[in-house]
Amino acid sequence: MELVIKTKSVGSDQSQYQDGDIIETFTDLKILNTHAQVICHPKNFSLNTFGLRDRDTLLEKYMEKVSQFRFTRLNSNDVQKLNLITGEEYIINTIPNDKKEAMDVYQFISRRVKNPKHRIFGTSHGNEVWYTGHKKITSEVCGACWNDIETHTDNLKHDHEHWPFTETEKRHFLPLNCCGFMNNECREISCGTCCERKSCVIRQEVFEEDPVLPDGEPNYEDIIVAKRKWQVPYWDLANDLGIDVDDVRNENKELDPRVDGPLENRSKMDDINIDKIAEGIVTI
Repeated sequence: MELVIKTKSVGSDQSQYQDGDIIETFTDLKILNTHAQVICHPKNFSLNTFGLRDRDTLLEKYMEKVSQFRFTRLNSNDVQKLNLITGEEYIINTIPNDKKEAMDVYQFISRRVKNPKHRIFGTSHGNEVWYTGHKKITSEVCGACWNDIETHTDNLKHDHEHWPFTETEKRHFLPLNCCGFMNNECREISCGTCCERKSCVIRQEVFEEDPVLPDGEPNYEDIIVAKRKWQVPYWDLANDLGIDVDDVRNENKELDPRVDGPLENRSKMDDINIDKIAEGIVTI
């Protein structure tokens, strides 16, 4: 997991970002998938003489792995729809089928190819192929995408394990990475935990004048007590993180102390993250 840390307090009001607050988080899976999306973006693949994307390119391999459906134009009227997850396939044309699906394939393709970033594949007009829907991006799906990327390009997975922060972001914030630790083993951090680490602290305040809604549910509003619940006190962890606090707070200096290599090289999440409620910094 990677973290973006605030390095200056806006003020003493905890409803605003405070020094050390975890502003944003990224799972390792999200980072790798984001880089895969950039590498496999249509802008990196030229159009052929028919104004279509060539078949069996890295772009199509990527689309096939992350999409739920593949459409194959059979003739001027019929399209085959294949569910890439279940293997179910059937025909769609201008007459609604049992699933109440219909398509004017000529009009559909004509509209799509007007976009220079379109993802319509084919070697001639009349046999176009395209993909829709989204599979859940799992480690297996992302791993398969990266296997194709490493096979067909010079890009290597281990060179794309960091979120692509800009130089400006590295001057104004502190990027860090960390790992989980369970059963004496370093682990990747789950999406749920990653999202929770950028959560705020909310108090539900009931309206005294009208405490109950017509349906019997309590009538309340959410009050932000603290912009962020979790914090990294980097000033106390300078040696462990390999940073100089003055450098961190110097907006003219670009800083990136994220570590490379296996998870074991990273700080353990529970060693650098503190719960501001548990520490008494924030009270509800």
